[in-house]
Amino acid sequence: MRHTLILGCGYIGSALAASWKQREFELTLTTTSPSRVAELGPLADRVLLLDATQKASTVQALANVDTLIVTLAPSKPGSSYRAIYLDTARAIAQAVHAGAPIKQIVYTGSASVYNDNDGAWVTEDHPLAPKEERQAVLIEAERCLLELAKGSRHVCVLRLGEIYGPERDPAQRL
Repeated sequence: MRHTLILGCGYIGSALAASWKQREFELTLTTTSPSRVAELGPLADRVLLLDATQKASTVQALANVDTLIVTLAPSKPGSSYRAIYLDTARAIAQAVHAGAPIKQIVYTGSASVYNDNDGAWVTEDHPLAPKEERQAVLIEAERCLLELAKGSRHVCVLRLGEIYGPERDPAQRL
């Protein structure tokens, strides 16, 4: 049976897991928040309390995973982008090099890596132009994961724009 793990079950990861109620694969969810374990339980076969920046525990969590979906986001103000994104990408790379059987990695990145283009149309071929450290970190994390695309392993980076929906009104953050 296929085994999918969603690394980071905040807004996006939780919505994705909820949409997969009728599935034909094993689903594991991760969270860094002990209070969310019970909430996420009905959505998956297993919920792990996991700090993905900790390489040893990430290697163990990914040991039998075929598909990895990475939907990380800072969970508290002042969280380090380097720790959340780059250290996690490096832990995933270590798991792959240790033999994790991952065949597909889907990573939710950010369209902010393109910077402000004065309203001009931007495609994935547009040059990356980091002006802030967090943008440079996001690019480095993407590259770390993209380097894992070898042989039958595929890596897909989805650069998301502003995320909105129930309880996520972008106008309130302006």
